[in-house]
Amino acid sequence: MKFLLPGMTLSMKLLDVCIGGLAEVFYPETCAWCGAFRGDRPWSPPGLRVPGLRRWDLGHVCLHCCTHLSRLAPVRRTLKDGFPVWGGMMTDDKLVEVVSAWKYHGLRGLVWPLCRLAEGALSLAGASLETDLLLVPIPLHGRRRRKRGFNQAELLACLLRAEAGFMIDTEILERCRATAQQARIADPGRRRRNVAGAFRVRGTPATERTIMLLDDLVTTGATVRAAAAVMSAAGFPVAGAVCLGLAASGCDTGYSDGIRRRPG
Repeated sequence: MKFLLPGMTLSMKLLDVCIGGLAEVFYPETCAWCGAFRGDRPWSPPGLRVPGLRRWDLGHVCLHCCTHLSRLAPVRRTLKDGFPVWGGMMTDDKLVEVVSAWKYHGLRGLVWPLCRLAEGALSLAGASLETDLLLVPIPLHGRRRRKRGFNQAELLACLLRAEAGFMIDTEILERCRATAQQARIADPGRRRRNVAGAFRVRGTPATERTIMLLDDLVTTGATVRAAAAVMSAAGFPVAGAVCLGLAASGCDTGYSDGIRRRPG
């Protein structure tokens, strides 16, 4: 039986892909934010197809909710050690639900509406720093990437490059140690220990651009701080991190700023 296991695993993965594709095509699509059925209101069309997106991936968002996301005010918070993080919005239960569907349930097309939040955060970061940025997405360990099928931060970075022309590098930073999911760990100390020694850099600085780390949600900041510390020690200039949603936990809530983008 041992010799059949690899083949069985491959067959199960192919079956999962086929079922996922059929579900995307035939199951009635609903808006991930408001729950409206497609056809009940105008729908947001799919965006650019970048590596990691499949032919059958859908956006899962109505036009009203997608427009709402593009108008949210981005925010800036400073972690307790002074590390700055820019977010597309303050994290709430709905954003956690949508990001979980994106990461864990294969709804990859949610990257299109979520990208609106990342663009807002980057617009605020760019206005603050006034420097050329190089986006470095937080990597997944190889084992988890194979299980999930994609790295959500890398997919987001690729879309930001395609839509807005941001420079990205997906090779500089590597996740060299498998870790537990940070979302399942509540204690800040355990979060820091979980990602300690989890990253390493490959190569030496070969760009004058300032590094901006990119992740989906930042709660205590343990992951982005661990990655930034490794990169800074290797000589890479890290200015901070950008994310979709930013929680007040672990941050100096006495300081914040935001801008309201002009309605489209």
